[in-house]
Amino acid sequence: MGSGDKAAYAEFCEQAAVPDYNRPWWLDADCGPDNWGVALAADKKGSLVAALPYFKHRLKGMLPALLQPQLTPYMGIWRHAAYHSGTAADRFTFDRKYIPELLRQLPQDRTELGVQCQDPRGEQVRQRGVGAGELLVVGDEAAALDGEDGLGRHGVPPPRVLLRRGEPVEGGVDL
Repeated sequence: MGSGDKAAYAEFCEQAAVPDYNRPWWLDADCGPDNWGVALAADKKGSLVAALPYFKHRLKGMLPALLQPQLTPYMGIWRHAAYHSGTAADRFTFDRKYIPELLRQLPQDRTELGVQCQDPRGEQVRQRGVGAGELLVVGDEAAALDGEDGLGRHGVPPPRVLLRRGEPVEGGVDL
């Protein structure tokens, strides 16, 4: 986003009563000046009617993602003040018109979480079973249960230690 968009967003924040957590000065401090942007929607007259700030981050330094900043409790779409005084039908129409416009302005290099289908190109695709030459890696099989209350080494249940009420336990436990 250019600095002009951020300046227009700062002016919009004053008119629309956007909370401090979503104002440019806060996002500069929390995200860094180059790590956040804003999508803006204008009406036919050219005045801003909605804004959607976002935080650009790279997961593990590689995967681009749009995330919630650490110190910002909430982010979302902010609409002009007259939005709330309209009828439910007016608000629905407004949202249907401007929300897709805001979403189209989000960066397109973000992570895609959808399923990617593979084209088998006429080949039969099947799951290969575990062969004799393959070793199982840690995590491939479930670990055995701890068996604290199970049978002991020789098939005998462990003895229960009976303590009378108020009797102190003496000494440490040798393992």
